[in-house]
Amino acid sequence: MTVQSYAADIPAHLARADDLLTRYGRWATSYGTRKGAPTLERQYIREADRSESLEAWKRRREHVPAEPLMPTPEAMLVQRALQRVPDLERIVLTILYVPKRTPIDVLMKQVKVTPELARRRHLDGLEKFGDNHALLSMFASRPPICA
Repeated sequence: MTVQSYAADIPAHLARADDLLTRYGRWATSYGTRKGAPTLERQYIREADRSESLEAWKRRREHVPAEPLMPTPEAMLVQRALQRVPDLERIVLTILYVPKRTPIDVLMKQVKVTPELARRRHLDGLEKFGDNHALLSMFASRPPICA
């Protein structure tokens, strides 16, 4: 049995929308990091305070991935743009971009979406998401009319 991909090949004009949704998916699943849960960095600082020297802590710190999360206002803008995508496309985008413990193929079968239909809805959803995000970010950057 061959494994079919549910994700479409992303054309160049949709790369920004793909990147935004990828970063949003990481942000959405990083709840503990945003709420002050113990991160690797805090764990290393605690261990350094207890028993290690500062040099040992710095050596260990080099191995911790330092990828910053998406800022919360930007994530809220992405979430608002995603809410305005029609349901059929939004379901596929959510399954593909927000990681879950259940595998993607199982989730797609639960909503009765075939791989070719998922690829078509993926591209349509990215197109609509990109348009919505551009429109919302334009209005978000404007000053309020009533001051």
